[in-house]
Amino acid sequence: MDYKYKLGRNIKAERIRKSITQEKFAELVDISVSHASKIEQGLTSPTAMVLYKMAKILEIPMEDFLRVLTWKNNYIFLQNFILKRFWKSVKFVYIN
Repeated sequence: MDYKYKLGRNIKAERIRKSITQEKFAELVDISVSHASKIEQGLTSPTAMVLYKMAKILEIPMEDFLRVLTWKNNYIFLQNFILKRFWKSVKFVYIN
């Protein structure tokens, strides 16, 4: 099973458990409803920042989303993948 699918399934299950609609969840995370849907379906993976916001809103540790995989190598792959996505989304500002 694809890690994006497992990750999305866990996010959706937790969102439903907390009785949060997908529309409200997307608004709180500051993403489009379409993007939230694609994440939950496993069609795309969230950036680390989006995953962080989701964890905060759902009041669970971010690491819980990363425990969706059964093999250690896949777990490490997912961590590295998310870290790479995070660094791509970071914007640096020069301050005097």
